[in-house]
Amino acid sequence: MNSHGIRRKDGNATWGTLSGVDPLAVSDAEGEFVITAVDPFESMDVQVEARLFANKTFTRLASGTSRHDLVLTEGATVVGRVMFNPRAHPASMRRQPPPAIGKRAPSG
Repeated sequence: MNSHGIRRKDGNATWGTLSGVDPLAVSDAEGEFVITAVDPFESMDVQVEARLFANKTFTRLASGTSRHDLVLTEGATVVGRVMFNPRAHPASMRRQPPPAIGKRAPSG
C-alpha cells in the first residue's frame, strides 16, 4: 500500500511524494497495517495493490484510531509475449504481481 495524497487540517493538500509520511506500508498476516505521519492530517488517499486482486485507490481516509476496512475485488492475470517483426521484442518483460499487501476481500 502506498500513501498517495493527504489533506492537512489547515486546508492544504499534497499528492505524490509526501514529506514526513510513511511512503509504503506492508500488511501483516491478518491484512492489517499502519501508516504514520510526522504532522497531523485530516485525511489520506492510498493506493493498494495485492497479488491476485485488482489495484484500487481509496480516498479521504480520516486520520485517527478508527480502522478502515479496504476491500479489494478479485483481479485477473494476463500472460503474453510482445512480438515485433515475428520475433519476441527484447525490451519487453513480464511484470510479476507485487506481494500481498493491504486488506483482502473474502474469497467465495
